[in-house]
Amino acid sequence: MAIVRRSPAGHGWLRPAIGVLELSQSIVQ
Repeated sequence: MAIVRRSPAGHGWLRPAIGVLELSQSIVQ
């Protein structure tokens, strides 16, 4: 999360990518 805030340029594609990772982790758990 902190990395996304530090890189505004990558925030556009990192945000949805993190959302997918969170969904995957919640499904696994």
